[in-house]
Amino acid sequence: MLIDQTQCDACKLLLHPSHPEHRPSKGGGGIILLDSNGGGWALNHYAGSGVYLGWMALLTVGHKEQISDLDSLELMSLGTHLQRVDQYLRDYWEQVFHDPIEQIYAICFMEGLHDQISGEPTPSPWHLHFHLIPRFKSMDQLMREHQVTGSSGINAWNIYKAAKRADFPVEYIPKEETIRGLMVYLAGRFGALLHLG
Repeated sequence: MLIDQTQCDACKLLLHPSHPEHRPSKGGGGIILLDSNGGGWALNHYAGSGVYLGWMALLTVGHKEQISDLDSLELMSLGTHLQRVDQYLRDYWEQVFHDPIEQIYAICFMEGLHDQISGEPTPSPWHLHFHLIPRFKSMDQLMREHQVTGSSGINAWNIYKAAKRADFPVEYIPKEETIRGLMVYLAGRFGALLHLG
């Protein structure tokens, strides 16, 4: 779908990765362009509300709104990138925090598409992206205390709820220096350039 990329927040990030709004102090962390030879994916530290250190977003470089919009090269590289981000985040947490990542959730909500179908206004055009959300061993008890009604054990929704608690591990609250450290590490592992604001 062709759109005015100045209306899409993700496209604006990709077109202007050095913009001050993308600085780690704003919760962002810059952008890593993962495919120097095509493939069309980028990685950034997600800056939404209620997130914590390590919550990443894998997004298409070109504007795509649905998985069915991906070309064959984007589809092939998607699986590779998901696997590599998973491994690199696990390695980083073992080295820096000695707190094993027990699970990384890969989630694509597609809510922007839902809003378009429902006719409700969206703040900007939908841009295909995947949330990559790590769950650490140290989060187990917090997540069990905030279970979704009717659920048992741990589930991804509990992560969001646990991250908003006052007793959430302070080392995982995003700060400019910790986001920058993680992004520099990931860029190095990918052998890619990190664009910081």
